[in-house]
Amino acid sequence: MYDDVIKEIPAELMLYLNEIAERLWSGHAAVMVGAGFSKNAKKGDITKKKFLDWTQLGNVFYEKIYGTRPNGEQHYLNVLKLANEVQAAFGRSVLDQILRSQLPDKEYKPSELHIKLMELPWTDVFTTNYDTLLERSCVNVTSQKFDTVICKEDLVYSEKPRIIKLHGSFPSKRPFIITEEDYRKYPKDFAPFVNTVQQSLLENTLCLIGFSGNDPNFLQWIGWIQDNLGKENSPKLYLIGNFSLSDAQKKLLEQRNIILLDFSVCHGVNSSHEKALELFFDFLYSKKKIGNNLEWPKEEQLSHKTIENNPINEIKLVIREWEVTRENYPNWVILPEDRRGVLWENTNSSSYLIYSLSKLDAPDDLKFLFEFNWRMERCLYPINNLLGIYEKVIDRYNPFPNVLSIDNSITPQDAEYKTLPWPEIEQKWLELLSSLMRSYREEGLIDKWNSIDGKFKILYKFLSTELVAKLSYERCLCALFLLKITEVKDRIKEWPVNSSLPLWEAKRAGILAEIGDINAAAKLLEQSLSNIRKQLNLSPVSNNYLLVSQESYVMQLLDYVNCSIELRNYNFEGQNENRKRFNERWNNLKQYKCDPWNEQNLFEIKLGHKPVPSSNNNKKNDFDIGRVTTIYNFNNIDDEALTAYSFLRYCEELGTPFRIQNTFYSKKAVKGTLKRIVNKLPFWAFATLIRLGDVKVVSNVLDREYIYKMDISGIDLLIDNYLSAIENAFPDIALGNRFKKDNFAIVLASVIPEILSRLCVKCSDNARFKLLDFLNRIYLSENKHKFKKIFNLTKRLISSLSDKKQYELLPRLLKFPIVYGDKFIEKDFPDPFYFISILLSP
Repeated sequence: MYDDVIKEIPAELMLYLNEIAERLWSGHAAVMVGAGFSKNAKKGDITKKKFLDWTQLGNVFYEKIYGTRPNGEQHYLNVLKLANEVQAAFGRSVLDQILRSQLPDKEYKPSELHIKLMELPWTDVFTTNYDTLLERSCVNVTSQKFDTVICKEDLVYSEKPRIIKLHGSFPSKRPFIITEEDYRKYPKDFAPFVNTVQQSLLENTLCLIGFSGNDPNFLQWIGWIQDNLGKENSPKLYLIGNFSLSDAQKKLLEQRNIILLDFSVCHGVNSSHEKALELFFDFLYSKKKIGNNLEWPKEEQLSHKTIENNPINEIKLVIREWEVTRENYPNWVILPEDRRGVLWENTNSSSYLIYSLSKLDAPDDLKFLFEFNWRMERCLYPINNLLGIYEKVIDRYNPFPNVLSIDNSITPQDAEYKTLPWPEIEQKWLELLSSLMRSYREEGLIDKWNSIDGKFKILYKFLSTELVAKLSYERCLCALFLLKITEVKDRIKEWPVNSSLPLWEAKRAGILAEIGDINAAAKLLEQSLSNIRKQLNLSPVSNNYLLVSQESYVMQLLDYVNCSIELRNYNFEGQNENRKRFNERWNNLKQYKCDPWNEQNLFEIKLGHKPVPSSNNNKKNDFDIGRVTTIYNFNNIDDEALTAYSFLRYCEELGTPFRIQNTFYSKKAVKGTLKRIVNKLPFWAFATLIRLGDVKVVSNVLDREYIYKMDISGIDLLIDNYLSAIENAFPDIALGNRFKKDNFAIVLASVIPEILSRLCVKCSDNARFKLLDFLNRIYLSENKHKFKKIFNLTKRLISSLSDKKQYELLPRLLKFPIVYGDKFIEKDFPDPFYFISILLSP
């Protein structure tokens, strides 16, 4: 059927129709419906009344004023002026009654054409008609739900798609815009409607149906658009229907940036307006995308399963199939949770092959590892127990022998390997190197991290702009993990600004927000969101969800930052207003599975309960009797820990700070995460614990049982790191606000003393002496009131000393000042001698 439709349309229309269809099905087309479209309605009962066109309505006004119908010698040019005269002579209520009585809204039903129109995915349906045919046709539309807007005040809370009644609505929503005076005052009195149409024009393709070239509504709206946007900036509009226009009229439309799509040239349309619009709608339906990428990836039927005891051939087949799956990825920033599960199942079934990479010829091992790593990153899963395999494969190659030295590596200069696809190897090698670097940070292997960082500094000129941004972000995160605030600021300054990578700029904003530069973060996020939307207007969504995904998550980060700003200014109502600003768009983006709030809620549900230990090996009964399959978790991390790890990676992929200025991001999920990974990834857990900056969570994670299991040397190292971090943070602590927690240094001052108070019960005496010196400095500091939990640190530190050590340290304790003058500060800074408990021998 649809193939026949396309054959009936001549080539001169096809170019424009394809453009409209592409914009429509990618969510970037709106429609404005005029009075002519109502003539397609069906009679509900036997009635002589018909929907009038403008000339016929003018006849009614003329007869009301002059008592007779105009004859062939009597002409009028302005229906709106006649409406003015009716109002002047008989009053506005009479004019409104004429419209209600002469336009038989209730006597007609929506036609199939109305339903076809409303089933198309318009972003908005604007109409200048007073009748309710469009609203009533929605009863038969199941593909989408429309909000009907009949007054300007309802625009704020409406959700797209909408039916927006621009000129009033039957039965009684007045004024019905009809007189010259109504039109003169409309841009001022109904500015929200005019602005909405103009905004839609800037974002969407606008189609006009049911209008003639001399329709007053048509002429007025075109005039308002050009008045406000300017002729040069006015976008192209499409006037669609069956027309008999002169060359002069067509030229006038062209000067107004209106493209005429006259379906009278199509076979079988003849003079039928209904057939013209039916052909137009059928064409749009014919261009609907069959299927989409929302169910990516499909379940993989890997052919390697038929090959037994031949891992080399299996790996080659897996590489080929995994490459196809990756190339079809619709580019979500975050692969939706339900699809992550499918991808992991597909991957895990072949994961055992990673242990056979040493048997492969070059570059198959690198190719397999690249595809495997790509999948792990989409699943938000760790590679930490596979670092040895990564190191061996990466060290086997050196794509840059002229600038980099790697012992016993394969290079492009080797005669045996010259024919290898080195450009591809180079790209995959760099990506794997950056993934290995990230895992070193997560594990706290900072020396190894520095080694890779040194390589990237040498290779800087060979890096793509996106890899440069990725590396810059990684350097900021590493400095943040090490609590080096000054270094974080330096890393941000070194990070090249690139507005063409809005998601990476949003991640930069996340770092800025976390260290306290909240206003700069908000400005940068606004710019990133604007850049994403500009690209969206140029590039239809189709089956690539990169931009809509970026838009969804950048909006969430901006919402989070804006809420923090409102809290800082004690504007509690402003938080809700900010959220409303984005709600409509978030609801629209759900159709592409871009729903950050759902992803966050799922993590909170999974991580909000007490961890349940699970076995690393799971046995599964197959369909065949007696056959059992064992699924191995090759990373030796249980499902609970995997979920926690995924949450941390999720936050990093989006650039989300855990806390900014008294605002927590999913505190429930972070708290559950820390309990699940503190024994497996302690470096990352402690860094996250401090970034969260919540003392209550410290007590929940660092309980007696955990401290008991810690090694003394490891505790001493942590104490040294935290004391160094506080030392370097003193200048920023002096500038910060204890109550607003407006910079990262204040967060350190809030939470590190409580952590130290728990570590000191098992550290060495040497570490305790350092802590005592630290306490003395805080007691003497003018900024002592910006530290929290000093009472706990003082009490636990002195109590952890033996009687002998307490006695030896009495001279040093005497140097502590007695803090008084402010009851709140006095409470936090007790006299250390309160905790001396020396038992003297008789």
